[in-house]
Amino acid sequence: MHRKANLLFLNNSFYGTTSGGGKNGAGSVFTVGKNGTGRLLYSFRQGASGSAPFAGLINVKGLLYGTTAFGGHFTAGSVYSITAAGVEHELHIFRGARGLDGQGPQGDLLNVNGMLYGTTVSGGLHTRGTVFTITTAGAEHVLYNFNAAPDADNPYASLTNVNGTLYGTTRHGGTDSIDDGCGTIFEISTTGTEQVLHSFDGTDGCLPVSSLIYVKGKLYGTAEAGGIKCVMGNGDPNNGCGTVFSMTPSGTFIVLHRFDRKRDPAGAHPIAGLTYMQGSVYGTTTSGGAYDRGTVFAFTPTP
Repeated sequence: MHRKANLLFLNNSFYGTTSGGGKNGAGSVFTVGKNGTGRLLYSFRQGASGSAPFAGLINVKGLLYGTTAFGGHFTAGSVYSITAAGVEHELHIFRGARGLDGQGPQGDLLNVNGMLYGTTVSGGLHTRGTVFTITTAGAEHVLYNFNAAPDADNPYASLTNVNGTLYGTTRHGGTDSIDDGCGTIFEISTTGTEQVLHSFDGTDGCLPVSSLIYVKGKLYGTAEAGGIKCVMGNGDPNNGCGTVFSMTPSGTFIVLHRFDRKRDPAGAHPIAGLTYMQGSVYGTTTSGGAYDRGTVFAFTPTP
């Protein structure tokens, strides 16, 4: 499971990443002007360099920062910076099984007052993933090590900043007993105090892999599976077609929609995150809809 990277708009151009391709087949950074003219900025390579940048880029004072899920000396991923002209620099190489700094970051980095925050899918003290911080100069520090259920487990998504507290989702973990758990929503302070705010149980969603967005006092997100068919079926979260949900920063959780692949024109299995624009929230599904090829859906958030 891999997140889909968003484009970054900077100086009248879009900047983005590809998880494969490029000159070496290990992923790339590219730029595209509003007129559609594109240019390859950098090609990742296997070995000492990071590879497979599933995450998008963020801008910090004109310099772009991102993560790779694999590559580096220990094949555990990296944090890198790159100029708008394509000069790339590896800031940190994750050690994976040979260290306790995490492995396989897939989410975008988050800039909070000049400090970058991110997550790794696995690795760390308990091999269940981490939240880490890193300076723009490359000094990395593990802020929190996730543990097995009932703690959060395997964060694929980026973090979301709400008034200095960070919120995220994990694909597994929580109090549900299905396999490794149906996933969680958690909060963590910038000093490393973590708390699970919601454990998915299948009926309200399962396997959240997308980031949360904050709109009008609430957090909104999607779960890839779970939902209505977990209520009607045998409890297997993979039988569910996913959900859209909201949650207040204090933890009040509401299911806004349960997708149904056969009867729901809105689609099924949302993997990507949501986008807020001009009073509406937009999202996509990977299947379902009139042709069972996925959909774009929208809804209006409530205060």
